[in-house]
This record gives sequence, C-alpha cells and structure tokens, in this order.
Amino acid sequence: MMKMSREEVRELAAPTPQLAARSALLAQALRPADSTEYWRAFRNSDGSGFVRALEGVTFVEAPDERLEALTLALYMRRALRRRGALRR
Repeated sequence: MMKMSREEVRELAAPTPQLAARSALLAQALRPADSTEYWRAFRNSDGSGFVRALEGVTFVEAPDERLEALTLALYMRRALRRRGALRR
C-alpha cells in the first residue's frame, strides 16, 4: 500500500481530445444494461465528441467469428510492424 494522500497524486499528462472522447464513449458502451437509455442522449449531446472518438477506427463486418478474429489479428500485426515491434 502506498502512503500518499489523494492530494499528492498529480496528473502526468492530459489526454488528447481524441483519447478523452474515446474514453467517454467506452464508458458509455460499458454502462450497465439497465441504463442503456442514456446512450442516445450521450450521442446527441455532443455529436463532435462522438465523431472524434471514432476517428481512425475501422469498421469491419465479418460473416463469422473466425474471420472477424483473423481480420483483427492481421490489423494488429500490421500496426505492430509499423511501430517496429515485429520483424518480418
């Protein structure tokens, strides 16, 4: 256990607007089922935040779970290669 008060904790860096928007969207998506009526209000409250949260996100519709998982694996491999984490 760390012996620090809450006041001693400081933020290292503020999230980018896109990351903040994505975090808010994820929080809404993970709401308990009995509060999903708030989803529409969230989307309509600030359309630009909703759009910003999804910038750079690719929608893939696959016919089954196997192809969905394969597609995700290929996108992840490409992202890791671009960042130099994987070698060919």
